[in-house]
Amino acid sequence: MRHTSFQGVVCFSGVTMNNYQMISNSQIRSGKSARKRVYMLAGLISGFALLIFLATLLVSAQSLNTSVTSSTKVLAQAKPTAKTVNAGGAQQKSTAPQQSAVVATTVSKCTPSGLSANTAVPTLNPSANGMTDAGTKTSYYTVFGNTKSQIAGQIHSCSPVVSGGARYAASTDYVINWTFQFQNDATGNCLITTANVGVGIGKILPSWQSTPTTSAGTPASWNTFIANLDRHEEGHASLDRQYAGQILNMLQNFPLTSCDNIQSDANARAKAIVTQLDQANEQYDAITQHGTTQGATL
Repeated sequence: MRHTSFQGVVCFSGVTMNNYQMISNSQIRSGKSARKRVYMLAGLISGFALLIFLATLLVSAQSLNTSVTSSTKVLAQAKPTAKTVNAGGAQQKSTAPQQSAVVATTVSKCTPSGLSANTAVPTLNPSANGMTDAGTKTSYYTVFGNTKSQIAGQIHSCSPVVSGGARYAASTDYVINWTFQFQNDATGNCLITTANVGVGIGKILPSWQSTPTTSAGTPASWNTFIANLDRHEEGHASLDRQYAGQILNMLQNFPLTSCDNIQSDANARAKAIVTQLDQANEQYDAITQHGTTQGATL
């Protein structure tokens, strides 16, 4: 734009030069008139030169003002852009620590449990003949955690199930009791006439309390774990009931025995079956690795 304005001034000077040449060619008049006209012409030239100078200054000032304004606009646009980028970067950096802080504060600590199995104790009727099942009572200890590893860690810390120096997630206890009646015959031997065997089961299982910050997939993993863990414990309960049935069958079919020995002999055989039950439970745990092979893992 400034270069175009100066070209305009050059063109205007060209016209002045042409006028001066025309005046020089008409020097047929007196020298005074010629000088007057030359003075007048010089005055005009000076006036035009002043106008040209002022115009040049005006154009330059406008051009300078335009340049400064333009620069100011550019800077005004650049500042918000820089602030936006910096603000976004700062927000992005602070996001992860904030999330970590939320997770850390929402994980409660479990309390080491002194829980004991609340096993149902059967009430037997000496004159009854058959099985009395008192059912299963389940007790729970509470654990927390937002991830599978956190839950597993709390089970290891707070489970009340300790055996052989190791801590386990769950347990199944049983109560088996029995009573029987017998009578003697003409030979002096005795025969069991009625037998009543009772069985009650008590389980201990973990109970997980979820939070809004629980990681994705953890609830599904927990549901699978607790279902498989309970299935493993039900395997123990099934053995307990199975062997209680064996005691009942043994008593109901106990052979004719000396009346002096029938009570001690029958009790000894029942206790031997209980010992076999304990061995069966241990073997079951060994085969399933305490439920690991059945999917009771986190």
